[in-house]
Amino acid sequence: MATTSTVIVGRLGEEELAAVGLAVSLANVSGYSILVGIATTLQTTTGQAFGARNFEEVSLSLQRCFLLCLVMLGLITALWLCSEPLLLAVGQEKAVAALAARYLRYLLPGVCCYLVTQCCQNWLAAQRMTGVQATGGLLLAAVYLPLCWTLVHPLKLGFIGAAIATSLSNGALALWMIFRTTGSLRTALPNSWQGFSRSAFSAWSPFLKLAVPNFLMISEWWASEIIVLMSGTLPDAEVSLTAMAIFSNTCAVCFMPPLSWGMAANTRVSNELGAGKPRAAKFAAQVLDYADPIMSICAIYVALDGMCTVASGSLKGCGRQLILAPIVIFAYYVAGIPSAWALAWPGHLSTRGLAMGSTIGTATHCLLFAAMLWRTDWPQMSRLARQRALAKPLIQMDDRALVTKGLRV
Repeated sequence: MATTSTVIVGRLGEEELAAVGLAVSLANVSGYSILVGIATTLQTTTGQAFGARNFEEVSLSLQRCFLLCLVMLGLITALWLCSEPLLLAVGQEKAVAALAARYLRYLLPGVCCYLVTQCCQNWLAAQRMTGVQATGGLLLAAVYLPLCWTLVHPLKLGFIGAAIATSLSNGALALWMIFRTTGSLRTALPNSWQGFSRSAFSAWSPFLKLAVPNFLMISEWWASEIIVLMSGTLPDAEVSLTAMAIFSNTCAVCFMPPLSWGMAANTRVSNELGAGKPRAAKFAAQVLDYADPIMSICAIYVALDGMCTVASGSLKGCGRQLILAPIVIFAYYVAGIPSAWALAWPGHLSTRGLAMGSTIGTATHCLLFAAMLWRTDWPQMSRLARQRALAKPLIQMDDRALVTKGLRV
């Protein structure tokens, strides 16, 4: 959706386009990424409990995740409503900051729906129900493009129309996920939901031990968006911010194959900017000049990021988030962001330096995760997973098995 909104809003003007890029980056780093970080904890907790047939824990893990996401949603709401002074405090241009803050306010209803979507899809994926996400992605792609275009241009809502379209699309996706989740509980997963329980308010320690480092691991995403925000303080702020937004969106599109059609749309942004307006035409040419040299860096970034994702999925499946989180923080906040700053300002490489710094962080991340994966003791990981999943007596068990103190005998 970020790529599509960038293309469609690109016709309105340079300030609007820069504001959307800034707002989307802030929304990612302070909103969506936080919910994703917490919700992906279900891939470990639910996945291991489901494998052990501990259906009570499968049910409780979803409830705990939803409760924690609700708490974070309150903090996200407060931050977004006060975003304009915060953006000004970090050096963003006044006009762009005001427009970005307004855009964020219209994104708020959608982030509530995004919470529901993330909890449901990660819970289902942990139980080998992945088709729901694929069909949901296709539904989102089919709805968002015409809706966004209609609100922005024919209905003349301007750049705010893109934010409204995002919220409405997230709402539609949340309803789809609820519908498919309840349907799955009646068919493929009849034992996975044990009903609401007071137990969800207790025994939080095992969940938080995974959720907190899992949340910190999303700092990879934060690092990418922080670098986009940094571009707004370069001398050519609007052009640099737009170019880095294109870079970030292209990386995201390559990272998510179900939305790969957005890559072609993203490369057309410079051709769509300011049609028929001399000032906008000049701005479009500048954006193209800034964006062109960093696209080759994007190819390297995407290749490394893909390897990181595979390694991260395997290691998170082992429940090793507590060790992985410091690695992610080191890779992006010790290696990546400082490198981006050094190359962009002292090195005078501007947006190319920022893109190179982002890639350095990803390369460090990839190498360290690969080393951990190589040294993993898989039999030991299997024993630990069984102990974690069977920490409580199982509700349903094969007649030939007994459970004593959480262990099969």
